[in-house]
Amino acid sequence: MHIVVKYGLRLLLVIVCGLVSARFFSYERGAHFGFDRRLLKSRQFWLGALVGLVFLFSDYRFAHYLTLPK
Repeated sequence: MHIVVKYGLRLLLVIVCGLVSARFFSYERGAHFGFDRRLLKSRQFWLGALVGLVFLFSDYRFAHYLTLPK
């Protein structure tokens, strides 16, 4: 059950990063922001999701490098 929660929260982080970046760029352009299929197809959403994945990967690598060997 713990692993399901962990992966669920990781997925949530990636989606939230995508939504935040899509919201930021739509506000910058003055476009309407709404939760629809066009949002999921936008390049800004996927760039934000990629940033979320990079954040997760770097967090994993830092945790791996900063742990003491047993």
